[in-house]
Amino acid sequence: KVRPWGYEHWRNRVHLVVGPFGCGKTVTALRMGLALKDEKPNSRIAIVNADCERGHGRLILKHYCELLDIEYHEARNSKEMRDVLISCKDADRIMVDLPGLASNETLPEVLGRLGLTGKASMHLVLAPHYAPQHLRGLLTAYSADRCSSIIWTKLDEGFSFGALINAASACKLPVSAISFASGLTNSLLPA
Repeated sequence: KVRPWGYEHWRNRVHLVVGPFGCGKTVTALRMGLALKDEKPNSRIAIVNADCERGHGRLILKHYCELLDIEYHEARNSKEMRDVLISCKDADRIMVDLPGLASNETLPEVLGRLGLTGKASMHLVLAPHYAPQHLRGLLTAYSADRCSSIIWTKLDEGFSFGALINAASACKLPVSAISFASGLTNSLLPA
C-alpha cells in the first residue's frame, strides 16, 4: 500500500520521524517540511530536534531550517517538548526528529521521556542497506505497529529492493515517500 506524503493524505499536525541512527531521519524531516512548503508556499512548518545530544547534526539542521524558512526548535524532555508544541500552535505542520534508539531503550520509553504520547503520525525511516533479518529486528524495535508509514531513504545506494516490499508487507504499513540522492530539493517523492 501507499499513502503519499502531503497535506491531502496526512492531516495530523504533528509528525514524528523515527528510525535507526544513520538512516537519514534528519534529512528526511527537512525534505518532508520542504515538500509541504512546495505544496503550500505560505505554510508555517516547524521542525523539532529531539536528538539534541549530537552537536554536528544540530548545527546542520538549524542552518538548513534558517535557509528554508522552516522554524527550528529543540526539546530534550517532556517539559521542553510541551513548551515547543505550545509555541508552535499556529504551525500548519510540525516534524519531530527523534533520536535513534540506544541498545538499552525502547521507542515507548523515548516517546514517554519526550511526552509524545498523544495523537501524532509516526513515520519509520529505513534505508535499503539492511539485510532482511536486520529489517525485521528494526520493525520490532521501532514498534512498527504504532507507526503510520514507512519512508525509504538512500534508494540510490541500494542494489536490491525486494526487502523494501517485504518489510512494508510484513508490518502492513503504507509507504508514504521515497528519497534518493544527497540534495534536499527534488529528492523526496510521495509514494
